[in-house]
Amino acid sequence: MSAEKIMPLSYFEAGGEYTGQIGGMRYLIKKEDDRFIVCTWKGPFRFDAVKEDSISSESFEFNEDGKEIITKRLRNIYEDMKEFWDKPVFSDKYDIYLQ
Repeated sequence: MSAEKIMPLSYFEAGGEYTGQIGGMRYLIKKEDDRFIVCTWKGPFRFDAVKEDSISSESFEFNEDGKEIITKRLRNIYEDMKEFWDKPVFSDKYDIYLQ
């Protein structure tokens, strides 16, 4: 993942949201109040299907430097908890993640 692969600032200014995943970690990037908001949660579920308390959020400056910091932060979040992110979610445990 690199900052160049994230959509341009104009995409976010128009209300666009960018989603993706690194291994089993899902993420969403959006603009809110002139800041980037980055949310992470355990896959395989989409953002709106996951309980709010299962989602972590951070904010970053809304500029090109912010995009660069976001890519580094997402890689660090994933690497720091790789075992958690990549551990399969069993069907009988879905209720802890789903709304």
